[in-house]
Amino acid sequence: MKNSENAVPEPVEPGPANGSVNRTKARKMSASSNIVDRIRRTLKEVAKKGDIVTYIDLARSTGKPDVQHWPELDALAQEEKRAGRPDLTLVVVGSKKPNLPSRFNGRWMDAEDWDQETLDLYCKRRNEVYEYYRAAR
Repeated sequence: MKNSENAVPEPVEPGPANGSVNRTKARKMSASSNIVDRIRRTLKEVAKKGDIVTYIDLARSTGKPDVQHWPELDALAQEEKRAGRPDLTLVVVGSKKPNLPSRFNGRWMDAEDWDQETLDLYCKRRNEVYEYYRAAR
């Protein structure tokens, strides 16, 4: 019978089962957090100016390598909603005229989805974003 006070602890493999964090996953989470923070800062500046930014320009200015997929914008939109703030992501638009977002009101938007009523609602909500962030200086 071993004396537990003098027992040499057995080596433990790192991993979620023993409470340690997988380093690769932690780096990815940190990189993801950093990109979301850069996106948020950029969008706040754009909103304060009452401007819009294209997905391509947002990717360039924040160092995001993949301009086709934007889970960061979905996460940011949800954060804003939970915090009771207007959807900051409404200032991000496509590069084709008339410069509208690819996603609005929780769904993907095609050209035929933009009837006058939807366009008016989008403009109203985007103006709420501008007002909120201009006042939040």
